[in-house]
Amino acid sequence: MKEFLQLKAFIFLASVVVVALAAPESCENECKNPGIRREWRSLGFNDQKAFADAIKCSLHWHLLSWHRLFLNTLENILRSECHYTGHLPFWDWTLGDYHDIKHSYLFNADPEVGFGAFPGPETNYTVTTGAFRNLIRAYPYTHRGQRNYTLRPFAYDPLLQANTTQTLEEWKKLVTGSVGNYTSFQYSVDGVRGEGVHIATHLSIGGDVAALSYSPNDVIFFLLHCQLDRLWAAWQGYSPQNRYAIGGGLTQDLLHYDTYPVGTGTPVTLDTVILLSNLAPNTKVKELMDTKGGVLCYEYEITGSTYM
Repeated sequence: MKEFLQLKAFIFLASVVVVALAAPESCENECKNPGIRREWRSLGFNDQKAFADAIKCSLHWHLLSWHRLFLNTLENILRSECHYTGHLPFWDWTLGDYHDIKHSYLFNADPEVGFGAFPGPETNYTVTTGAFRNLIRAYPYTHRGQRNYTLRPFAYDPLLQANTTQTLEEWKKLVTGSVGNYTSFQYSVDGVRGEGVHIATHLSIGGDVAALSYSPNDVIFFLLHCQLDRLWAAWQGYSPQNRYAIGGGLTQDLLHYDTYPVGTGTPVTLDTVILLSNLAPNTKVKELMDTKGGVLCYEYEITGSTYM
């Protein structure tokens, strides 16, 4: 139950109780040539390898998971430190992967571009194949990446399957629902008891990515969260009422999550500042509400789960 409550703390950007619908003040950045974040399969071998090589170069950094800003920061690090010229890819599980996540195209053993096949108990669920098989993770202890797929990861409902959240139908429900209400949207994405697509995907993949404090140890984290950022962007674009909806509380009350599902304490506003330690400048929420404005300049490729 403790692990479940910790996983509930995965949130998109900030929690929401009060919805702010007014557009923020315009930011100076003009996004004239937005980068295109593409689905992993559309990259081709050379671009997949360039990403894998850049990630292996960059993982001496200790990265904090602050979602949209965090992903943008990672892109900048890959470019400045590892000479990467592409953009972060995303993993669109609605393309059919949800039928059999364990054998998805991404989780293959290719030593140059594969994310590694799911291991078994004979290796203590340590990933021994794929491009990242030899990466040593330093936190919370020295180890190689671990992964343990579980189709039914919910102790409170052992029959509930995680992949029921990953269908195209569920994606469309999330994009078109909760109009003007980010609280409802986030709650739907996470789920009342972790059964939403966000936490269900983390839990079912298992291993490092299922742990709150070190989930970025598994490189699949970045593709997973690009897909979730893409989902948020699609919801924002579905209705003018969604575009600048933000609010909530800065304190995540894990012991009373059902009462305060999107935080409590100091209200989050468009002027709330997000900190990423020394990885990036302090950034206000309003600078992150448009993927082609503020400090951002990218958009997503259209795939099976229509970018509405």
